[in-house]
Amino acid sequence: MTGAARVHPRDAAFGEGSAMSMSHQDKPTVIGPRPISWIAVAGFVIGIVGVLLLLVAALGVRFDWWHFRFSLLTLMKYGAFAGVGGLIVSLIGLGRSLPGGIRRGATWALVGVLLSGFALYMPASGWWKVKTLPFIHDITTDTENPPQFRAVVAEREAEGANPYVYEGPDLARKQKEGYPDLGPLIVPTPPDKTFTAALQLARDLDWTIAASEPDQGRIEGTDTTFWFGFKDDVVVRIEPTADGGSRVDMRSLSRVGRSDVGHNAERIQNYLSALRGRLS
Repeated sequence: MTGAARVHPRDAAFGEGSAMSMSHQDKPTVIGPRPISWIAVAGFVIGIVGVLLLLVAALGVRFDWWHFRFSLLTLMKYGAFAGVGGLIVSLIGLGRSLPGGIRRGATWALVGVLLSGFALYMPASGWWKVKTLPFIHDITTDTENPPQFRAVVAEREAEGANPYVYEGPDLARKQKEGYPDLGPLIVPTPPDKTFTAALQLARDLDWTIAASEPDQGRIEGTDTTFWFGFKDDVVVRIEPTADGGSRVDMRSLSRVGRSDVGHNAERIQNYLSALRGRLS
């Protein structure tokens, strides 16, 4: 007898179920937690190494373990290299460990990205400032008649610090090109009250006061940076104006390094801005 073969409904159901079973078997089934991504962990570890290199670089200078150039030119450089490597590895690990990925460990990868980014950012930002800001370390609000250092001269000479004698027109030109808006603070407050506020502000900023001369309107001291412990000497000069107010000039000079990466100008701007606020 010719024609289509008969299939019992039960057999048809069985065949359909077998096909469904086979299709499910084609997909891999993960039983238990996904294995951790060692790439994510590696990125985290590399990021830790980069941050530790930066920390050791700062502590080495602050506690005088070695010359500051070793920290800036060697440790900071390798910290940046670790930052680049850790960032790349962490991003790869993140891609493999996100929800739906074949591994777990997204938290390790995310922290690795943050640590590596920090390890890269700090040296890179310093390098960028060296390239874009004036390559100088002596900043003043009065380039024609800059305030003079006296009280800190002996200490600077004993340390072999940068020269404290102002270099003149060439330095003034570089400063004006890089910081054209930097100038003296003019306030209506009498010089004696301005001096008192200026001295108190210097103390509040934890400057080491080397000289305080109210009759001459001079404050001289040293400001130490937080991380590396670099010492920059500062002199503030307060003079009376014709209308009974005060003119405040300031000079900030690094003891070491050819470039201050903008710290001296920033210090002057912040100090004068804070002093204006106290006198207003």
